[in-house]
Amino acid sequence: MFINRPAILHLLAIVMAYLSTAANATSIADFEGGLPSGWTLTGGAWTVGGVTGTTPNISPAQGSFFARSGAPNVASGPLAESLTGTMTSSALTLSYTSIQWLATGWSGQFGNGLSRFEILNSSLSVVATVAAPLSDSWSTKSVNLISSGLAPGESFYFRAVDGNSAAHYAWLAMDKLQFIGAAVPEPASNLLMLSGSAFLLLLRRKHQNT
Repeated sequence: MFINRPAILHLLAIVMAYLSTAANATSIADFEGGLPSGWTLTGGAWTVGGVTGTTPNISPAQGSFFARSGAPNVASGPLAESLTGTMTSSALTLSYTSIQWLATGWSGQFGNGLSRFEILNSSLSVVATVAAPLSDSWSTKSVNLISSGLAPGESFYFRAVDGNSAAHYAWLAMDKLQFIGAAVPEPASNLLMLSGSAFLLLLRRKHQNT
């Protein structure tokens, strides 16, 4: 029986690559170069900069810059807490199971839900919401994209919302947005892997029968 060994080796490589999708972290935005290309702002709240220079003095979680929707204790001007608005990413492709970022800030002293982080599907419908940290210290936030109902290869958006127009406890900040978790092959890759596996299994059975 003739067996095409190069074809078999190629298919084996595809299968091994598929099975070796281990945990990774892939950067989406670190704001070191300002607002990433394709991201959009509404309202006047959001900007990208360094330390706030106020009390408390919020420093970047990593690098020299971060995104913020106003600085603590600033009643007026471009960094005023009373300003509201959104910051929305460009279209992202679901290639890992989860998304993670660093966050700090408030939505009222006890949390009123007006300021938050959101995941939107390709139709711009909100599929996941993460509340403001209610803290002056950085903390890690994350969302499992698959559990939120998104599919591998699907486009989605990350949005930070400052909807709190109060003069105090009404600002947000974020940094180091990234994909985390296991890599998720797109549907075409899944089909290729399954087809390759089926072909290898068929060859093996034929070889055993002969």
